[in-house]
Amino acid sequence: VVDGNFSFFDNNFSNELDRNDIWKLNNGGENFGILHYSGTVLAMESRKQVNRNDTIQFKMWNMRRTNYRLVIKPKDMNDRIPAWIVDRHTGTHTPVSMTEETVYNFSVDADAASIAANRFMIVFRAKAGNTDTDEKITESIPVVSHSSADLNLSLSVSPNPVLNKTIRYKSTGFTGTYSIRVLSTTGQVILQKEANGNSGALTLPAGTPFGSYRLFFQQGDQQLTQNIIVE
Repeated sequence: VVDGNFSFFDNNFSNELDRNDIWKLNNGGENFGILHYSGTVLAMESRKQVNRNDTIQFKMWNMRRTNYRLVIKPKDMNDRIPAWIVDRHTGTHTPVSMTEETVYNFSVDADAASIAANRFMIVFRAKAGNTDTDEKITESIPVVSHSSADLNLSLSVSPNPVLNKTIRYKSTGFTGTYSIRVLSTTGQVILQKEANGNSGALTLPAGTPFGSYRLFFQQGDQQLTQNIIVE
């Protein structure tokens, strides 16, 4: 074992960073941690129960050119929502058992994409179609949805993590003009614009670095927020 991490799911936990989460310390060798949407890398994450379209984004670094095994060991997991390992380098989606150990073999070589920090993530998403076939996820990265306490307001973002600096969104509940902002974890405004209608696309500045950001939709005192990760 060169490194490892833990995810705990219970509705008594919060999805925000708190004392139930443990920050990851840097190893001298290979590192494989959980990337929280705040940008913090964790060795142990405590979060609410899994919902459809949830993800666990990993971050790896200091990998050597060799063969590895990614081992996932579930315990007391609810299998109502299937999960997949997404390998962005190979483009594959491998089912993850919620009752038994899953082993995923991969290699790191001279290809820079094979050592990309965000190469792996776990996606929780129900399969569509014939369950006897190995359906692939139609979108490499799923849509992430958010609803406010006002049930007339909702926001969905795709893909997340964001690819090619482009965010596609759909919202409900706003009429007329509303404002959109993308902020960094330090509060820096990355993008700000006015919009109309319930769907569209946002293009982030070309120099926007990889990391976690917060997307805000606001009209008067009504506001929707969504955490996003930019690749």
